[in-house]
Amino acid sequence: MKLLYLLGAVIAVPLAWLITTIYTIPELADFHSTAYLKRGEKASFSPLGHGLYKMQIYWHMTPFHAENLDMYLINEGKAWYLTDAGGFNSWLDPHADRIVRAVQDTIPSGQSLVYVILTHSHLDHVGAIEPLKEVYPDLKVIVHETEAPFLIGGDEYSCYDYLPGGLSAGFKLLMTLRFIPPFYQYKIPKRWANIARGESGDLSKIGVHDLTFTAAPGHCSGHVIYFHKPSGYLLAGDFTDVIQQEDGSYEIKTMCNSHTCNITQAHETICRVVHQMSPKLYLPYHDARKSGWTKEELIPMAEKYSQCSQRL
Repeated sequence: MKLLYLLGAVIAVPLAWLITTIYTIPELADFHSTAYLKRGEKASFSPLGHGLYKMQIYWHMTPFHAENLDMYLINEGKAWYLTDAGGFNSWLDPHADRIVRAVQDTIPSGQSLVYVILTHSHLDHVGAIEPLKEVYPDLKVIVHETEAPFLIGGDEYSCYDYLPGGLSAGFKLLMTLRFIPPFYQYKIPKRWANIARGESGDLSKIGVHDLTFTAAPGHCSGHVIYFHKPSGYLLAGDFTDVIQQEDGSYEIKTMCNSHTCNITQAHETICRVVHQMSPKLYLPYHDARKSGWTKEELIPMAEKYSQCSQRL
């Protein structure tokens, strides 16, 4: 019996240490969740009207951390476009495969996914590109010219230092254990890409007629947002972040927590977009409230920034 107690302690102590380490990783502080045990969450797109479809899906980076992603499919005739492409597969969560299945379940037979349209190329926005290309071989990726050097060129995001002292030991442990993909800048071949150029414009030259784009740097230098003309909704990417508070309320804030982020530029972008644009809804990529945000709800956030207060 004593041997059994000893064996239990030998197993329990390091397991408790591992769980504690994984749960308290500073890079994932905003993504705490209840334990995920591969319960097979359903992932599907729901129609919002005007050829726009939305899917709310979690990326389970560890058994105790889940990042909420809000993804959008756009239909124009027989062509379909996906704005941002989620996270990568892992042994814990076949996340990218779930995205592919949801896309296939939504697009009718005989029609095709033509483009993945990126707001930027952080790891939680590009994970399903290659699995989708296996299903849709002619698939291309639309990326802004200021982001292209990171996705198809030789530039690397400096945010992969993330913290002043570099990545935490717990985060490095997660990479070693393959809970999360290695923290590198994802690349695609240049032949896969179409480049959007300028501060703003449309994508009609490459066949996309329902979207216009606007440069929205801050979260990263190449971040853009897309206005869906038929619905009047703004697909806002990581322009803002939405976090649920302990009291159940939701806070919307500047998504600026890494070395690629220029906080002054991020504030200026929020001021400019809130001041100059009036979509029916702002739809962030990470919207814990899951309902979108109106301009009126964003104004109090923008008013906190000195460069905005005189103009709103």
